[in-house]
Amino acid sequence: MEYYRKATQIMIERVSSPQFYVFSDNTLWVKESLQIDAISHLVDNNRAAASYIDMQLKSHYKQHIIADSSFNRWGPWMGDCPSSIVVAPDAGFASRLSPGDLFHTHWEVI
Repeated sequence: MEYYRKATQIMIERVSSPQFYVFSDNTLWVKESLQIDAISHLVDNNRAAASYIDMQLKSHYKQHIIADSSFNRWGPWMGDCPSSIVVAPDAGFASRLSPGDLFHTHWEVI
């Protein structure tokens, strides 16, 4: 939760009038746990074989807060924009690899 709190704060401070699109297959957890002090939308309709649609949507966003999973990294990797803000967690298996293996150099790892 601390990671998401810090990451959303970074976006609120750096992006004018941010809106958050939260992609999750665990809507109950999102609704009960994630508190965002800005407009937010829950995206949970693309499941199983349609999950690729989420990745496609994510590739078009300029800003990203990603979770510690390969699925979450693919959106900003495919839509790479050096001027974008991408916040990624420094946790789990990511900490055992060199940053260039998982993150673009302009991504902010917290």
